[in-house]
Amino acid sequence: MRYLKGTAERYFIPYFGDRAVEEISYALIEGYWTWRINYWSSEDGRLKIEQAKTSRVSRKKRYRQKLANVAKIPAPKTLQMEQSALRQMLQWAHRNGIIQHVPEIKAPRTGKVGEVSRRPAFELDEWRKLYQFLREWTSEENLRSNSTVNSESAHQGGRSHRLHIWQRRMLRNYILFMGTSGLRPNEARQLRWRDVGSIIDENGTEQVLLHISPTTKTGARECVPLRSAKRYLDQIKTISKFTNDDDLVFCNQDGEPVSNYGKTFKKILKETNLLEDRFGKPRTIYSLRHTYATFRLYYGRANIEDLAQNMGTSPTQIFNHYRHITMRQKAAEMGGKLHPELSSRGLIF
Repeated sequence: MRYLKGTAERYFIPYFGDRAVEEISYALIEGYWTWRINYWSSEDGRLKIEQAKTSRVSRKKRYRQKLANVAKIPAPKTLQMEQSALRQMLQWAHRNGIIQHVPEIKAPRTGKVGEVSRRPAFELDEWRKLYQFLREWTSEENLRSNSTVNSESAHQGGRSHRLHIWQRRMLRNYILFMGTSGLRPNEARQLRWRDVGSIIDENGTEQVLLHISPTTKTGARECVPLRSAKRYLDQIKTISKFTNDDDLVFCNQDGEPVSNYGKTFKKILKETNLLEDRFGKPRTIYSLRHTYATFRLYYGRANIEDLAQNMGTSPTQIFNHYRHITMRQKAAEMGGKLHPELSSRGLIF
């Protein structure tokens, strides 16, 4: 709902204006894509970014949006999501007899033809660095001092020391849980304690079994995270007052869902110099999901089909976004010596 409302207010209403829905034609929609692709490079887009820098939080506007991460050219996936939103609205109008037919709605591709974006994840040494930082960040000694990284909703001046400590520990367990489960942020946000179960595998070992809500992106499924996920869930139970079946696993001290851990996570990545990957792409909470997939493919040698099912996606998506991992797995083969016959002839490689 938040995404649809934000997209409508930011793009659909400024472009389509006060036109009647019957006036939205194929030609008008085609014009939308041109307008949309160039929006943040236009005078209006640049002005909105400058205005956002000085915006303030109010009762009506509880979240400050600096628009620092808007892409000058939207990604194909972004346009596809807007295509889907437009199509749903016009299909609703058609079902209710407001329009006679739904015009063709097809978003153009941006970027190079056939290009698949490589998702920013963490390398093993970077993950160790982040893990070590989080351990020190939540240590008793560190919690007594004033760190440069403050929790998102902690009060300033030490008035909410207990709350500050609690939020740090909750965030640490959240980050490590996400890295060991591969859940989407919204899947974790809707996770309740009744959704956390267990199963005995073929080796007689107890494994955590997560029941993903049917109201999430790809619907209901079962997910088996890494065994270490249980440790982080247990630690959350020791600090949370809300551990009944219907309570949210990741909540604030009032039992309400946490809207976003992203801001504090970004501060942590800045402090550890891990905000961007080697290609300059900024990491986000979603990077924890990509890290899980990368590690399971490379270090866990997971089967692509099984991993796709566990993560609630398709094998094609896994292959397209993580096929670079298969080249690492073949490093010995690709970088090994050539046939002895070549060496015997003095051909040195």
